[in-house]
Amino acid sequence: MAIQLGIIKVVLESDDSPTRFERFCIDLYSEAEGIELLATSRTWDLGRDARSLAIAGGRYKAILCATLEKDIDEKVKSDISYLTKTSLAQTIIYCSSKPLSEEKCREIESVIRQLYSSVESVQVLGQIQLTSLVERNR
Repeated sequence: MAIQLGIIKVVLESDDSPTRFERFCIDLYSEAEGIELLATSRTWDLGRDARSLAIAGGRYKAILCATLEKDIDEKVKSDISYLTKTSLAQTIIYCSSKPLSEEKCREIESVIRQLYSSVESVQVLGQIQLTSLVERNR
């Protein structure tokens, strides 16, 4: 039975479990991009909600951050500032359960690139983009 996209939107908007949202993003992104992401510990996660296996020099191919916060701007700054002190990443994936316009995604990407200048790739996924990934990968 196919998942109704409207149900996914309702769940993303109303769910208040950060752990469940992180797991959703990890599983969805791993499936969509073919990159194995591993969940991190609930405490002392070094600013990472998920990470790939390390590649050369302790650098990670991908680090995923996820948030349910409505005020995403401050959360992004806080998360990425901490991440710059703890981890080397080739790609940063930032997921939000809130709907994000393409303009907002681009704005967040710019902030991440300013704060974490050594990152090669940044992907920002809000509810709209996550729902599209679900549709593509069901």
